[in-house]
Amino acid sequence: MKIEDIGEFGLIEYLKRKFSLSGKWIGIGDDCCFIPPDIVLTSDMMVEGVHFDLKYLTPEDVGCRATTACLSDLAAVGARPVGFMLSLGIKPDLDYSFFKAIFNGVAGALQEAGVRLLGGDLSRSSKLILSGFAIGRTRRPVLRSGASPGDYIYLTGYTGLAEAGRIVLKRGVSLKRYRESVKRHRRPYPQVKLGQKLKRVASSMIDVSDGLLLDLSHLAEESQVGISIHHLPIHPELIRLEQEFGIRAETLALSGGEDFELIFTSKKRLRKFWRIGEVISEEGIWFQGRRIRPRGYEHFRR
Repeated sequence: MKIEDIGEFGLIEYLKRKFSLSGKWIGIGDDCCFIPPDIVLTSDMMVEGVHFDLKYLTPEDVGCRATTACLSDLAAVGARPVGFMLSLGIKPDLDYSFFKAIFNGVAGALQEAGVRLLGGDLSRSSKLILSGFAIGRTRRPVLRSGASPGDYIYLTGYTGLAEAGRIVLKRGVSLKRYRESVKRHRRPYPQVKLGQKLKRVASSMIDVSDGLLLDLSHLAEESQVGISIHHLPIHPELIRLEQEFGIRAETLALSGGEDFELIFTSKKRLRKFWRIGEVISEEGIWFQGRRIRPRGYEHFRR
């Protein structure tokens, strides 16, 4: 059996079983690991040609995206970020200005979140690789495993825009008609302050990194529940993209990743966020009355 037959999430399940933790420690399988009483840690890697293409992104964009991916994991558990580290694999023949530009992007993302760069590592590499590590604090992390039947499911913002931006950039479409999509792809923003507020009302939470459906399936699996979605907000730019190129807006909103919005469940009725569905006892993901197979981004799968 090969890695591509198992897939990213199959590998994670193996590691969860092999390195299980006891007590209040939380390890592999959630957005972050938790070390009592209040330490939260997370890491994220981005590889050139896998996560990004330098034909369409500037080095500032890449630095921002790598930082956001880590900070978004802290947002997903309601933690306050306190530090960030970045290890960089880089080609030795790249211009020094390119190196500085990456860290300009990192600095911009950290400044918005009120976080400091603490260190990292540098290495020679044939491709650009960024591996981030973020540190946060909270005494009560919001986990993926806290959803219960009857909880409402909420979404903090539009999904599918980052993937739409990637498509627009790749196709060379006029960027004026897709400003928000391109912005979401190039310079995503982690919802760290919002995540800290939501932990007061959220029973479970996850960020949209792999795609709405796939991330909801992670939450459902950890909580051992089902998900029923009856409402899907779709941004006008996704509708425009469908009209111009035939790319279904619904598919982008359900499966597009790296939007870094937050999905959370709560027993309370909240007006500030989109209520897209409910948690149900029957396992599986249901969309507008029909059971569907979650699709999104998964490493190694063919």
